[in-house]
Amino acid sequence: SITTMVRQLEERYAELQEQVAGRSESEARFASIFNAVKDAIAINDIETGAILEVNTAMCAMLGYTANEWKSVAMGQPSAGCRKG
Repeated sequence: SITTMVRQLEERYAELQEQVAGRSESEARFASIFNAVKDAIAINDIETGAILEVNTAMCAMLGYTANEWKSVAMGQPSAGCRKG
């Protein structure tokens, strides 16, 4: 019946809201740890090698902002070479 379908949809919607909330908390914990470490970390696309994310230590070490890193070609910057 329509009432049963509506109830099932409401239950599924509630489940999805819980999953989204849990994922948001998990992402926040990851970001906190990712940016707290003193080592430079980059997350790259496995197929293209494109830089997807970098932590604050990597930005500080080499002088690029997170947005600038996303447009840098792999191999362009190297250890010991700061921007500017």
